[in-house]
Amino acid sequence: MPYLEYDNQASAWRDVVQRLHDEGVKTVSRGMETREFRDPTTLIIERPDAGFVDVVHGRKFRHAITAVEGLSLVGQCSVPELLLDKVGAFAPYANDGIFLGAYGPRVAGGLSRVVDALRDDPGSRQAVLSIYDSGRDLGRPGVRDVPCTIALQYRVRGMELDAWTVMRSNDAWLGLPYDLGQFSLLQLAIACALELDVGRYYHTVGSMHLYETDVPRVDELGPSKLVGPVVHTWGGDTIERISGRARRLLLGQLDKVDDPSQLELWLWMVTQ
Repeated sequence: MPYLEYDNQASAWRDVVQRLHDEGVKTVSRGMETREFRDPTTLIIERPDAGFVDVVHGRKFRHAITAVEGLSLVGQCSVPELLLDKVGAFAPYANDGIFLGAYGPRVAGGLSRVVDALRDDPGSRQAVLSIYDSGRDLGRPGVRDVPCTIALQYRVRGMELDAWTVMRSNDAWLGLPYDLGQFSLLQLAIACALELDVGRYYHTVGSMHLYETDVPRVDELGPSKLVGPVVHTWGGDTIERISGRARRLLLGQLDKVDDPSQLELWLWMVTQ
């Protein structure tokens, strides 16, 4: 399995789309031509809390997607209207206005158990949140939103919290930058609750791919850059309080978030 190491999210995304453009194996999925890494691939990001993905030119990112998806995941909830209002292109993936594969409800109640497991035993290998559920997701006709993520795992190494995401499939152009953003926000929330520093972020994907329709866009991309606040930290001293603050920010209730951090202010701002 190839391991690709990067300093931050932006450099990871920029390199992955370029590699797929230059070296990807041509495949067809659901009738659409793609370029895919031949083997399952793991990205290793040393500083997942350094900022979110952006580029100098050639692609306009909607940072509201990172914010809404990250706040929903940390908040353990889903409010489809918030995402649909920002990005109408998500509408075809909703069933009767609901995202059946939304991650927030699938981890609901699990964040406290992850924190408790790692606080009770920092060496625990059981701090896992399952997302994809074969009983719910496999072979169900008519379901438009099947989770691309299989599971999330957290482990303590020294005074740092590492995070590992396992995905069955990842669209490098559209999905990867926002996935790196939302999962780093969750890693940061759990680290804050445990009073740990943020460690490495690992992102393993069975099928990392680039659709042929997006290949010409890679030629127009400029260098990558980071966006976001200078300091990445959540307010709140427990995972329950951090989740509550995330839900308040989703609702636009900044006035009910005591002493918001730079990160929380940025997440609120880009959702407005």
